[in-house]
Amino acid sequence: MAEVKQGILGGVSGKVGTVVGASWRGKNIIRARPRKTGKKASKKQLDHRSKFSLVSQFLQPLNFLLKRYFGTSQGLKSPLNLAMAYHINEAVVAQEDAFVIQVEKVVISKGILPTVTMNTVTVDHATLSLAWTINTAASLGKASDLLTVVVYDKQSHVIQIFDRVVTRGAAAFSTSLPEGIEAGSCVIWFFLTNEEDTECSTSSFVKASGGN
Repeated sequence: MAEVKQGILGGVSGKVGTVVGASWRGKNIIRARPRKTGKKASKKQLDHRSKFSLVSQFLQPLNFLLKRYFGTSQGLKSPLNLAMAYHINEAVVAQEDAFVIQVEKVVISKGILPTVTMNTVTVDHATLSLAWTINTAASLGKASDLLTVVVYDKQSHVIQIFDRVVTRGAAAFSTSLPEGIEAGSCVIWFFLTNEEDTECSTSSFVKASGGN
């Protein structure tokens, strides 16, 4: 792959002879055209394609969070690239004749801020209620840190995101949920970010219980 910095044609887009031009991360690049082959894909290749499609669809509603909080870029790999690779390799398992996401292994954020201990996680009459213990010994955490909550229903595949909705110091959060989210199939990820939105905690996974 080569970058086109200047030239009489400027940036190249599309196929030109034996190369393909495109814009990538604000740069004009050219690369060799892929060669067509009549060779049948191997099982390993087909499995990877299935995993990639499954993970891509699952993460799509979370992409804006992953771009912000899934660590930092590593060379040419963006946080979103890293998130895709992690979930394909670590969060997908074969089940009968298909692949499924292991929700308990899903990670939305990676960071150094301390998390909280979630004591109450209930869904009752379409209301989500959370309550947590603040770790006062954690020097990096502040009462002003903001909580993000992601709610996912495994049966309906409905995802609801509450982005930076309440402070760590509030120690509780309650909100209405959309139709399609039930306590029995509801799981939650949560993490904290500082006020400046420059640091985050690693996301935690919890299951919701029904109300009384």
